[in-house]
Amino acid sequence: MAKFQSKHIKMAVGGVLIATVAIGGWRFAQNRMGSLSQVDAISIDMAKPDVVIQSDQFNQLPAKLLTIPVVKDVLTQEVVFYYQEAPSKLSLQGALQRLAFDHQLRFEDRLIDKMLARSGDLYVWKGHTNKPDHWLFVGNSNAMSRFSEVLAKVAMDDSQLIQVGTLKVDGDKTPLYALHYQGKTGLFAATAERIAFLSDAGMLMDVKASPTKELQLEAKIVTDKNDKETVIPLPMPKAAPVNGKLISERVAMLEKLLSKRPESQQTINQGLGLSKNAQHPHSVYFSAAMLTLSYQDFMGGFQGSRFEFDGQQWQQALAIKRSLLPGQDWNSNDLFSHMPHNAAFCANTPTQWDSVNQQAKKLPTTTDAVGLNQFNSPVLACWYAGSPAAAPLFLTKLPKTEQRAAQLAALQQVFSDVIGAKEYTHKQRFAVSRTETQGAVVSERIVSARYGSHDMDDLPAQTAKELSAESYFPVRYAVSGDYVWFSPNGDLVEQALAVNSQQAPALSEQMNLQGKPLLWLNGPELAKWLQQQTSAVIADDSDMRIVLSQRLTPKLRLISSSGSWQAQADVSGLNHGNTTAWIPVTWQHQP
Repeated sequence: MAKFQSKHIKMAVGGVLIATVAIGGWRFAQNRMGSLSQVDAISIDMAKPDVVIQSDQFNQLPAKLLTIPVVKDVLTQEVVFYYQEAPSKLSLQGALQRLAFDHQLRFEDRLIDKMLARSGDLYVWKGHTNKPDHWLFVGNSNAMSRFSEVLAKVAMDDSQLIQVGTLKVDGDKTPLYALHYQGKTGLFAATAERIAFLSDAGMLMDVKASPTKELQLEAKIVTDKNDKETVIPLPMPKAAPVNGKLISERVAMLEKLLSKRPESQQTINQGLGLSKNAQHPHSVYFSAAMLTLSYQDFMGGFQGSRFEFDGQQWQQALAIKRSLLPGQDWNSNDLFSHMPHNAAFCANTPTQWDSVNQQAKKLPTTTDAVGLNQFNSPVLACWYAGSPAAAPLFLTKLPKTEQRAAQLAALQQVFSDVIGAKEYTHKQRFAVSRTETQGAVVSERIVSARYGSHDMDDLPAQTAKELSAESYFPVRYAVSGDYVWFSPNGDLVEQALAVNSQQAPALSEQMNLQGKPLLWLNGPELAKWLQQQTSAVIADDSDMRIVLSQRLTPKLRLISSSGSWQAQADVSGLNHGNTTAWIPVTWQHQP
C-alpha cells in the first residue's frame, strides 16, 4: 500500500467518508414500538455489502479519524464522537436496560459500549433511498453469554422480545431473537464467543406485511376513599406473533459469521478480497456502487475502495478488474490537457462502453452508427465554481474509425432526439443550432430549467418569453479532432474550446501528470463551489442562512486554504485476465 505524501492532507476526502459511515452505521428507526408481522424481506445481497468496517476496537475508530489534519480542522470532536450519544444507540441501550429492569436481570449498564471495545465487523447495505440504512454487526464478545441464557425465559412474556427461530452454529443450537425498539424490529443472536445484531428483521426474514397494529400502553384509574385518582399502568401487551419464515441462504451466512472458526467468520470479507492485515487495527471498505452512486454498471472495471489505518496514518487502495477498463487501461492524462483550469474537482471515470451501448439502445433514438461499443477512452468529468452541480463538463475521445463522418452525423441526431423536452409556452423543443468555431463543430439547444445555469434575461426578449422557467441551460456539445465535450452549461464547453485552441490555460498546467490522476480537488475552487451550491437552495430570508454563515462558512475557509489534492494510481502492472486486484493509491498535495 502506498503512503500519503503530504502530512497536511492525508486523505481528507476518504476520512470524511469514513466518518460519515462510522457515524451512520448506527442508524435505527424513529418510533418505539412495532409488530414483526409488519416487516417485509429487505432486498439486499448479504455477500455484497456497500460498506465494511473492520476494527480491533470500534470505539477507537473515531479518534483515529482525528489524526487526519484537515479532517480534524473541518470536523469537530462533537461530530466525530456523535455516535456515543446518538438517539438510535441510546434507544437500543435503553431497550436492553428496560428488559433488565422489568425482569430483574443483572446486566451491565454499558453493554453496547463493552461490545464496541472488542474486535468486530460492521456491514452496511443501502436502502431504497440509496442511503446506508441496513446494517449487521458481528463481533467477538462474551458480554452477552450470561444474558443469552435467560433470554429464553424473558421472551415467553415480554412485549418487545420474541424468539423467532433457531440458528445452528458449529453444530450447536443458538436462539435468534427479535427486539422491538423505536418502531423498528431488529434481530440478534449470541454464542459463548460471538454476537450478531441486525438492524432490520427483514434482512433475515421473509415476513409478509399485514395491517399496522400498534402496541398501546393501557392503564386503569383507581379512586381512594378521599376521591383521589391514581393512574396505574397495566402490563404492556405482547407483540403480535410472527407470520413469516427465515430466509435460508441468509441464515446460513449468519451462522458462518457467528462460527468460532476464523475462516467462516471471514466469509463476506474473503468474497470481497478483504483479508484484514493483522497490523492494521482499522479498515474501511466502500463498494463501487456506493462511491459511484449506483452507476457502477457503467464503470465495471472499478470494484471498490479500501482505506486502512496502519497505526500511524491512513492508506488507500482500489479494487480493479483490468479486463473491464476502457482499453484495459485507466489513463486520461491527455484529457486533463484539454480541460479548462481551476476546476473545483474532477473525476476520471473508467467507463465500460459496452454497458453504455446497451443502455443507449433504450433511448428514443438510434445510436448504432455512433459505435459506442468501439469507444475505449475514459470519461473525465469536472465541476467548476459558478456552474450548478447538475452541469459538469464531460470530455472523452472518439475511437479511430474510417466512418467518422457517419459517426458525427449520428451524434448530432442523438443530441437532437434526446436533449430537452417540449416547452410549455413554446409548445415544442427549441431548435438545435450548429456552428463551427475555433476548429470545432458546436451544437446547442436551450432547455428551460428551474435551477438552470443562466437567467432568462441573458436571452433575446422573444426567446425569453417562450421559456417554461425563469432560467435555462444552454446545453452544448462540441467535437474537435478526436475530442468530444458536453455540458448542460455551454459556457464550459466554450472555455474548453479556448483551451483546445491554446487561447486559455489547461487544467493540466496546475497538476502533476507524471503519474495517472484519478481525482483532482482544488481547495479554493471547491470551497467556492460548495458555498454556491448550498446558497442556491436556501431562501434569502431563511434562518438557515444564519446557520450557514455560522457553521459552514468557517469550514469552507479551511478547505479554501488547504491547497489542491491529486489522487493517482497505475494499473499497468495488473494482470489482463478477468480477476480483481488491489492497487495502491497515492495522494499528492500542492500548497
